[in-house]
Amino acid sequence: MLKSAKSYIHYGKDGKCSSIRLQIYVFCIIVGSRTLILCVTGGVMYRTRHLYAVASLMCMCAGILGCGGDSADDDEPKKSDCGYGDTYEQDFGSTAALLVLEIHCKPVLMGSGWLVRKDKGVFFTAYHVVEPLDVVPVGKIRIFFNGRVYDGMRIDRAETQDIAAVAIINPFDAGIFPDPVPLATDTIMMGNRVALVGIHLHPPGLGAKNFGRYGPTVFRPLSVFSEYYGIRFGDPKQQMEFSFDSLPGYVMTSNKQVAIRGLAAPDSPNELVRLRYRKNRYGEVDLDDNHNTRLAGLSGGPVFISLYPQGLLVLGAVTAEPMPRLEYGPKGELKNSEEFLSWITIVYDIAVITAVSHPEVRALYRRIMNVP
Repeated sequence: MLKSAKSYIHYGKDGKCSSIRLQIYVFCIIVGSRTLILCVTGGVMYRTRHLYAVASLMCMCAGILGCGGDSADDDEPKKSDCGYGDTYEQDFGSTAALLVLEIHCKPVLMGSGWLVRKDKGVFFTAYHVVEPLDVVPVGKIRIFFNGRVYDGMRIDRAETQDIAAVAIINPFDAGIFPDPVPLATDTIMMGNRVALVGIHLHPPGLGAKNFGRYGPTVFRPLSVFSEYYGIRFGDPKQQMEFSFDSLPGYVMTSNKQVAIRGLAAPDSPNELVRLRYRKNRYGEVDLDDNHNTRLAGLSGGPVFISLYPQGLLVLGAVTAEPMPRLEYGPKGELKNSEEFLSWITIVYDIAVITAVSHPEVRALYRRIMNVP
């Protein structure tokens, strides 16, 4: 990620983060993201996974909090408000939103969600996206939605499914919100043609080069990372940024069993967590194209399906991604990616989704809509 020791992140409102701090920051993000993959996909034992998840969160927090400015600025008065403003640049509309968990005004974890009730400003997301706030109560949820930024809080969740409800808590104008897309009542079926939608961080250049071969894969960059938060790399070629993604694919199976952080695990000491793992099943989607980077951050985003005669519906929510795999050529050789930093091609084209047709999710939806 770093081409020289002179690279740094520049916080537009807090000053510059030194090169050493940047390297610590990047190291923590890498360690955090890699270990959280194992936490979600069940790649390590439950107790180890739990410790790794906590350690990763603490490491990521330390890395980000450590980049609040050089020592010369340490004596400056701390602002009581983040002062970021309430808008960002987005020139298109969507029912999908970006959810950012902040600690002391710095972004720590990110996920996606979608609008389900516009007059109350309620969004559905994956429970594991907002679950860290149960153990880090000083954190805040920031909702980025169609060019405006709102404060949010978790108000409800499905008991055993990876779905939670988040509501806007500051004043807002519901008249500018789009109409929510209805939830599907049909179960996930093998062969369903779907599109995964959400907003997450992209490496530099990915949005411009990774367009779909078979369907309308869409990448639309948003200036949240660099402009709203003022996080800029010293080398512009290394700048990461959020992107709105729409990723088409097919459902391969509707009977996938996965471990989910804090919700379902086969070797948990908690009997309810073990029961959720044994009973819960998820859909598995094969994307049309290699995404070329992790799907992390798309968790909680809507999975759309178009059915006749109902039209566009939300079939589920993105829950997890399996471990990535390497791509090989016809002679068994490892493929190199000329389009993506000249690294070995790592394939990210599988996602696991939670069905919104599950009775618990339907019950959550009825509570949100105040329908018996």
